[in-house]
This record gives sequence, C-alpha cells and structure tokens, in this order.
Amino acid sequence: MIETPSVSREEYERNQKRSGHAVQVCYICGSSCKNPTLWIHVVHGGRYALLAEEAAPEWIYSHWDLGLQPVGASCLKRFPELKEYIQRIPLVTARRKK
Repeated sequence: MIETPSVSREEYERNQKRSGHAVQVCYICGSSCKNPTLWIHVVHGGRYALLAEEAAPEWIYSHWDLGLQPVGASCLKRFPELKEYIQRIPLVTARRKK
C-alpha cells in the first residue's frame, strides 16, 4: 500500500476546467483521460493505492474502497513511485452500429 500522491487543489481545479465535461479524468491531477488504460486501486477514502495482490475482502466491497481510478501517463511520469501500483486495463466501450 502506498499513499496516493496529489497535486495542489488549484492545479487539480484548473485541470478539471480545462478538461470540460470529460467522462474520465486522472485521479491524481484532474486532467482528461480520453481512453484510459492506466488504473490504480484506491482505498481508504482515496488516501491509499493498493497493489493488485493486496486487494483483500476487507478492502473490497467496503465503503472505503473507491475501486479502480484512471491515471494519466503524465502523472505516472511525474510520480514514478506509482509504477508498481498501476494496472494496465484497456477501457472497453460500446460501439454504435452504423
């Protein structure tokens, strides 16, 4: 388990404004993640990230578990200590029939 890094409130809000109404934003900085593939499992009200093998029943399915949250590639570069906590999962979306 590692404490989830964060940016200043001002930077997060500025990034969110710039993202507009993006469906997915980086959990760390608030920037838009158009097709997120990098995810962290966030628990304890958002304070900590878990390794995949640390996910135990007492964390999962509790009110403390925020599930997998997207992380932007720029934040992974900015906070390299997150690398081992990242789960690479492509986002699958439904496609409209033509």
